[in-house]
Amino acid sequence: MADLFMFIARKFGKEDGLKRRTTYTVRLSFDLATNVAPGLIGIGGSLGGSVYVKAGVVTSDPAPAVGGDGYYRVSFDKGNQAGGGNAPVVLGNIEKTGSQDDSYEYKSFQHECEITTGDRAEAWVVIGTDSGFEGLTQLYYTNIRVTFVPR
Repeated sequence: MADLFMFIARKFGKEDGLKRRTTYTVRLSFDLATNVAPGLIGIGGSLGGSVYVKAGVVTSDPAPAVGGDGYYRVSFDKGNQAGGGNAPVVLGNIEKTGSQDDSYEYKSFQHECEITTGDRAEAWVVIGTDSGFEGLTQLYYTNIRVTFVPR
């Protein structure tokens, strides 16, 4: 079994206006450019339907760690493939909704959650894909917008 979680992350902190031990509503939106037509069958799963888009906010550095089984894991609960974790959560998949050809198409995603910062006033926004498909996946993330609103 070969699963892969590919992600990007950005740290936000005091330099971005976050305060210690404060609860925020976080609004996140982004576009993903994908060229995967719907309904394709692939190794391990569908080329698009088995590649799940996830996003969320975590309060610790999303560093890789080696698990007890010797495999690399992330330091937060991302769930597994279609199953969401505490953060990030599943927002959809990478299948296009328009054309059947191999041209790229933008898909828009939005997510809203609450987070409480710790003593360091830090939070990491995480956007990625959790894949059951066992082949090459090429994606482009753009128009990423993040807003922290104190409660």
